[in-house]
Amino acid sequence: MSRRVDDVIESVGFREADSDGRFLLVLKAVSPATRRVSKPQPWSTPHGRQAAKIIRQGTQTAITFDERRVPEFANFVAARLDRLYDEFSRAKEEDDTGS
Repeated sequence: MSRRVDDVIESVGFREADSDGRFLLVLKAVSPATRRVSKPQPWSTPHGRQAAKIIRQGTQTAITFDERRVPEFANFVAARLDRLYDEFSRAKEEDDTGS
């Protein structure tokens, strides 16, 4: 049994609950946590046009581009992901080494 189930079974609430209540307490302990979706964060161009949204959900982050406002910008960014990741890696190495 998982430690979470053991903790539930040993709790006062479990001992005081009826059969259905005990079942629900154990079910909640073994069910995966619900992932919360953050409110989308808008991103605007330096000229103030809202051009994208950053959406964080659980362990994933997505950027959605408004093709009406910035046509082809998504393609531009996608074509440069390798370079952006290299830049990120170099910056992270510098931070880790204290340079």
